[in-house]
Amino acid sequence: MRHPLPACERIRVTKPLVVVIGPSVRSFDVDLVVEAASLVSAPVIEAWSTNSDWLVSEVRRALSSVSALAGALGDQQAVVTAQ
Repeated sequence: MRHPLPACERIRVTKPLVVVIGPSVRSFDVDLVVEAASLVSAPVIEAWSTNSDWLVSEVRRALSSVSALAGALGDQQAVVTAQ
């Protein structure tokens, strides 16, 4: 993610269920994204591993923790990925 501010704005607008942050994101930018995710109560997964099985498992785990809330709201929300 070269431009964290647009990513943070997308998070605020789309209100994703999960935010995935890739390994190329600078630590300062990670802090901005984590703050934006916290405003919409989205868990953040820092995907430093390239193991796709691990990432799928982490996303499923995070989604299961918010699935009851999403069902109650009836919202279909996107997953925002910052790379």
